[in-house]
Amino acid sequence: MFTIESVPFGSYQANCYVLTSAGRALVVDPGAEAPLLLAWLAGRDVVGVVLTHSHSDHIGAANEVARAFGVPIMCGRADAAAMADPHLTGFDEEGSDYA
Repeated sequence: MFTIESVPFGSYQANCYVLTSAGRALVVDPGAEAPLLLAWLAGRDVVGVVLTHSHSDHIGAANEVARAFGVPIMCGRADAAAMADPHLTGFDEEGSDYA
């Protein structure tokens, strides 16, 4: 059984979810505010990051979470190319080249 927690992050207040089972956690849509998100995740056994789609408010802290915990980032095959394109994610509209 999974425990599901959510906290809104960033200016869009997009929900980031953590699914926990048997002490292991999966982070879904780590949208923004990496320092706050990493503090919330501290002490958890994070095993991966899942992105539901490529919008900036859902992926904004993905790289930081993956690096901090040494885990993979996963997304649907149809979204993979968009994740690396600041125009398709909307980051370019925010003045960022984050990919």
